[in-house]
Amino acid sequence: SIYEHYDDDAWQYSTDFDTAKNLLADAGYANGATINMVIANDNPTHEQIAILLQTAFRNINVEMTIEKIQTSDYFNRVANKKMGGMYIMEDSPGCPDCGLAFQLYAEKGVQNVGQYNNEEFNELYTKLMSTVDEKERHGYAMRMQEICVAEDPLWLYLAAPGFHLGMREEIMDPKWNPIQSIEWAYMYRAE
Repeated sequence: SIYEHYDDDAWQYSTDFDTAKNLLADAGYANGATINMVIANDNPTHEQIAILLQTAFRNINVEMTIEKIQTSDYFNRVANKKMGGMYIMEDSPGCPDCGLAFQLYAEKGVQNVGQYNNEEFNELYTKLMSTVDEKERHGYAMRMQEICVAEDPLWLYLAAPGFHLGMREEIMDPKWNPIQSIEWAYMYRAE
């Protein structure tokens, strides 16, 4: 939601346990299922999210086990696209451009562990990255978001937590960059 061309209307989700149960039954899991969630053992936020998801999945007769592994093993599995289950990725593209965000998580992106592929999305991505015309980019980005939300089987988009920084009034020019860090070098105290 912090990136230009974000469409809040595309990212509306609702909770419907009955529909979820019916979809599971249609997929051959009428009696429930088991899944695995892999998390890095040094991230308490990921563990809290995993526990919340575990509880929610029980509402549709899906039992989720939580596998805590060493952080180095976790990112090795991510890089090699061999997670062995669901996992939590808390990330943000390193520059404020929707094209980079799409590239990370779709098509041939490094975070596309599920190898999601959509021809229309790929064509739109190429067009998006081939122009600097913001009106054109906006149209491409809007349609790409629709496709991601409707089709991408890999991601459960849980949150866009944003960034909040509490500071004294005399501290000037705070900067935040999209890789979730504060640019301390730019700040100064007003005289």
